Amino acid sequence: MSDVSTYTPPPAPAETFGQALMQAMTDPAISAEKLAVVLQARREVMEAQAREQFNEAFSRMQLAIPQVTKHGLIELVSKDGRHLGQYRFAKWEDMDQVIRPILAEHGFSLSFSSQDQPDGVLVIGELAYRSYSKTSRIKLPPDQGPGRNPLQAYGGALSYGKRYTAELLLNIVRKGEDTDAVDVSAKKIDTGQRNVLHTMIEDTNTDMKRFLTNMVSGVDKLEDILERDYTRLVNALQEKKKKRDQEWREPR
Repeated sequence: MSDVSTYTPPPAPAETFGQALMQAMTDPAISAEKLAVVLQARREVMEAQAREQFNEAFSRMQLAIPQVTKHGLIELVSKDGRHLGQYRFAKWEDMDQVIRPILAEHGFSLSFSSQDQPDGVLVIGELAYRSYSKTSRIKLPPDQGPGRNPLQAYGGALSYGKRYTAELLLNIVRKGEDTDAVDVSAKKIDTGQRNVLHTMIEDTNTDMKRFLTNMVSGVDKLEDILERDYTRLVNALQEKKKKRDQEWREPR
């Protein structure tokens, strides 16, 4: 029987490569051009390994992420002040309370940044695991509503952007039907959701008319999409973006 106490683990790939690189740099027969090719190849290998580790950890984390219940409440008011009803949505505070400990347990971090735009704000979400990360970007107009000042409208757009970039990056499903609506218009997607779909359609070079015809019955413009179809459409566009990004990363 072998003595396990004498076992010495093999060096990490990065350490092995570093030793080989140092030897190559001291060899006058190896040109700088060859070293550059070796370094570039190594960078690509390390990125592929990091992406693989990210995907494996993400798959494990997905099992722990529950559906998020809609606890928030939006009052729908027409331009002339008529009350059109209300519908529920998942508030960012509720989502953060659910996903923060799960992210920490599985070694992920979720961060946000924003950039002011002439007609709104660009919210950028980044999901990171070790040395690899994925980002999601959503451009939103100020979330103007009854009684909101410009600062509140800007803050509303930021909160909205955080919620939706997090949903896209973590593949979160919101549960809870809009049973509080008192009018058919209350069940249609709102301005923020239309902007999300419009941005994703542009980012994936998707033909909007063909996409809507194939995915939603009797709908030929974003304004007519019902909220019950929203998550399905986002998931379809997100899957298309993932496939496109994978094709771009694969060596040709």
